[in-house]
Amino acid sequence: MSDQKALRRYLLHRSSDDERDTIEQEYFADEAGLDAAAAEEDALIEDYLTQRLSADDRAQFERQCKIQAVPYPFGHVHIDVSNLFALAHNLPEQLDIIPALEYAKLPIEGATNRAHHTARNVARLLISILERCR
Repeated sequence: MSDQKALRRYLLHRSSDDERDTIEQEYFADEAGLDAAAAEEDALIEDYLTQRLSADDRAQFERQCKIQAVPYPFGHVHIDVSNLFALAHNLPEQLDIIPALEYAKLPIEGATNRAHHTARNVARLLISILERCR
């Protein structure tokens, strides 16, 4: 089974031809390969949404969205909710989303490894910040 880094290179279209062929054989061969690739795709999207990609990976992600005609659903100005949360609560450093939800005493909704659930939790965290700053 391909490792996580190889799947990430594949999803960003950075894998060699041989590596791509190997991953595609595994991806279509069984349910476990498909699940691993889907989980890494979700992790890539989550890393994009939470600003955890390098500038190079972020640019490559956006290029691939454009090439594959995936509409860019976000504005070009991003708000780092983790940083905003730390500032609003006078914390010495940023917290990841799950610890921030726990700190704010907000329940975690959905699976923590699914991008759409993370996006929803980030939105809830942002709402709590805005309410705190009223």
